[in-house]
Amino acid sequence: MRKITSTGVFLTAIRHWVHLKDHLENKRIDPSAHSGRSRAEQKDVPLWERLLPIVLLLTMAGAIFLLDAVLSLQGLGFFNALLPKGWLWAFWPSHMLFPQWANVTLRITASQQFALSFYLLAWKECFLLFGAFLVVFLVYLGALYALPRRITHRYLLISTLLLGVMYLLIPIVTSQDLFLYISYARMAALYHLNPFTIAPVAIHTDPIYSYIFWTNQPSLYGSTWIGPIAALQWLALKLGLKSISPVVLLLRLFGLAIHLGSTQLIWILSGKLQGQNGPISLLRRRQVTLAFAWNPLLLIEACVNVHADTLMLFLLLLAIWVLVYGQERNAVIAPAFWIGTSIVLALAAGIKINAAIFLPGLLLYAWSQPKRLRTTLLIGASYLITMIILYVPFWLHGSSFTALFANPSSSQSVNSLPEFLFGLYRSITHLWTAPSTVVSATSVEGVTRTLSILVFLGAYGWLCWKAKNSLHTTAHLVCWMAIAWLLYCIFGAPWFWPWYIIPLLGLLALVASIPAEAWPTWLHRFGTVPHFQLSISILAFSMLSLYGFYTWGFQHSSIPGLPGFHWSYLRGLWPWFFPLLALLVLSMVRRVRLKRE
Repeated sequence: MRKITSTGVFLTAIRHWVHLKDHLENKRIDPSAHSGRSRAEQKDVPLWERLLPIVLLLTMAGAIFLLDAVLSLQGLGFFNALLPKGWLWAFWPSHMLFPQWANVTLRITASQQFALSFYLLAWKECFLLFGAFLVVFLVYLGALYALPRRITHRYLLISTLLLGVMYLLIPIVTSQDLFLYISYARMAALYHLNPFTIAPVAIHTDPIYSYIFWTNQPSLYGSTWIGPIAALQWLALKLGLKSISPVVLLLRLFGLAIHLGSTQLIWILSGKLQGQNGPISLLRRRQVTLAFAWNPLLLIEACVNVHADTLMLFLLLLAIWVLVYGQERNAVIAPAFWIGTSIVLALAAGIKINAAIFLPGLLLYAWSQPKRLRTTLLIGASYLITMIILYVPFWLHGSSFTALFANPSSSQSVNSLPEFLFGLYRSITHLWTAPSTVVSATSVEGVTRTLSILVFLGAYGWLCWKAKNSLHTTAHLVCWMAIAWLLYCIFGAPWFWPWYIIPLLGLLALVASIPAEAWPTWLHRFGTVPHFQLSISILAFSMLSLYGFYTWGFQHSSIPGLPGFHWSYLRGLWPWFFPLLALLVLSMVRRVRLKRE
């Protein structure tokens, strides 16, 4: 009898799902955009071209192998992922490529991480890290250029699964948040404590406690995130797995599954949004789906660090799918689909409350539809009821709000323009002003934070005002949501981290799949679809390379002529400068060409 494995069942299910979706696809296809070949034509394809998808997949695997080896170097100060004790083979890439270098073979705690050789600036490790990031992204860009005409939907899913497994086996985490998630899960599933009102310090005897940095921080993540990870912790306990390692693996598998689900939604939505605005381009669908699926930042945050924003993006895409599906069934969207969309959006806000900035866009879009008053009231009521259901069980007379004021994001700045500005101001004033007259850094930081948030509120208000009479299609709504989250990341989040742009990358993938003619008129000035695709890739690289600014050399060396202004303060400009510069230059080139024509 044929042996059936879980992997075989999983791949078979994916294959049948793909065939079913292709069979049910009833939209018109643009023949000029269809790059597939018949079987007769495929026989004439050169061997190198048929092998190219496999070669590039193996090349990307080699780039991930290099990144895996570099991340394990102790000079970078990253955390051990606490994989099972028998998995020392996970450090083989580091041992093979850097046999003479110290690597993270021990399980260091949060306090020990900050005690690692302050006098060693580890510039070699730093440049190796940037080099590894660059190699990964060069292979990524090469794949985006060469593969879309030569791959299938099945290849997209299977290759993403294989690459995700490679990331899953990386024995390092670049963010400590994974351990914080596990602490909240253990509080809920093992100790029956409320993580929304009680800080992890309450479980100081638990093995996970020594790996947490924010020990006095109740959960800022809502029940939509705490619920699933607590369920995974409960499952591990039921299986008799009481250590931390199994939960790490379960969470990473969970993140990989979410990323695959988002990839499938990108594929489906890209086709449906194109079908609503013209012929479907299979080539563009492959391009945007491959760009999303193989994106190194998305894979690392989903399969290595397992950040909650990965699930938030999946829910955003699911909400858009419910809305698009409702449009396909009827010319006028039925109330049930409006309610379903608002409920899924509320679930996304149940992970992080800042996802509520998408609600006004949905309301403005509903206001442009028939029966707008009833539809708007239905959306508002269903959204509010869902939020109440999510938070009432943990309300405890409002004490859950204490987490909003007990976290650093409410008073500090990091990786943002406010951090860069207050660091530069402090350095200049120390250079030109007597120390007794220098304004305290806390005051300057508060001013820059406030100004940044005010800029965001003004820009967000302008965006809503421009959209009040221009959100006529789902494509317009997707573009609005992408710009709104972009403004939030640049100005509205003084406490910023690379994984905050995960929702933005998913929304921009949908924007890039839509013909530029279907964009809102106020978005046309920013360029064309290829411009967006290149800028998205540069943005992902700049965000991922942001981790390099946390190496010892950048954090403990000052820029010459600016005392106290460490190289690490440039991380406030680094993520945005190059992608926005590329978009600006490409837009200017496009305008010049249009004038000449």
